[in-house]
Amino acid sequence: CSWGMRAAAIALACAGLLALPRSSAFSPSLAPNARPLTSLASALHSAVRPHGLARRGLELGSGVAGGRGRREAAGGLRMVHPLAEATLSAASGLLPNPIVRDVVCSGTASVLAFFWVAFWILLARTGAVESKVSRKVVHCGSGPLFLLVWPLYSQTAWTPLVAGLVPLVNAVRLFKAGTASEEGGKDAGLVNALSRSGQSNEVLQGPFVYTLVLLFSTLLGWGSMPATIAAIAAICQMAGGDGMADLVGRKFGTVKWPWSRNKSVIGTVAFFLAAFLSMSGEIAWYHAFGLLEVTATGAASRVALISAACAIVELVPLYKFFGIFGDDNLSVPITAATLAYFLF
Repeated sequence: CSWGMRAAAIALACAGLLALPRSSAFSPSLAPNARPLTSLASALHSAVRPHGLARRGLELGSGVAGGRGRREAAGGLRMVHPLAEATLSAASGLLPNPIVRDVVCSGTASVLAFFWVAFWILLARTGAVESKVSRKVVHCGSGPLFLLVWPLYSQTAWTPLVAGLVPLVNAVRLFKAGTASEEGGKDAGLVNALSRSGQSNEVLQGPFVYTLVLLFSTLLGWGSMPATIAAIAAICQMAGGDGMADLVGRKFGTVKWPWSRNKSVIGTVAFFLAAFLSMSGEIAWYHAFGLLEVTATGAASRVALISAACAIVELVPLYKFFGIFGDDNLSVPITAATLAYFLF
């Protein structure tokens, strides 16, 4: 069936990317300590430390320099914004057990995701917004908002599995709604909010693939700077870029591209700007928490390159040549993750 083929396509693409060797020859010289944030061994070591603030081998240091805390990493000290340091200290004080902390993070993210979607379902059901608008707003916001929660996890060996429960629960919910015997079943509101036509099987296409991309990005996006930025790129380009392109293009897209009549010039511009801003914002957020050495300013040229490449990929009707592998929700995040993996 189509949803099974889409899941297999994502799994194969992500597994292939993960299998690629990490060679410093592909990475620009950012700084002497801009190296992978941890290995599995250090993550396992962190997992058994009682009441620690271990985060991918990074620890909150007691020293403060220039108004910012320091985080000790294998490759040196990384600066942590004081507000981020206070947040992490509070989280560790309230939830010293890493497993409990991760479960609470996932539970909170799941509840927030439920209310985020429920809010737009309500607006679509009452006719306050069109279903296609609510669908794209959910598309634009869900992934980047989930990324904001990642730095709050304990960053131990099991963290990707616990964090992966959030998109997994949503994927199961979409699957149930899409395969219900009645049109949408109990999740008719979800179907109306996330589909163009109101047909239940439509949520097994773009929305379901979206959650699978979130799931595989979550499972594979921890453990090294290239992997983390690849996950950020995949989610932000797919969510912010592709979603905003559709919203702006539908309303203002009068000038079309000659080779893709259903794509507009203004939509492509919106794709680039939204993808660039959302990805830059996430990099700044992760840098503030000491999880990335690179700053948003330092990454700007590479983020712009990735955003431009994904905007071009979104224009090409790849589905005509590659079928399921040409779906925007696959081609865009795979392109983004691959470029980010090698550029960083």
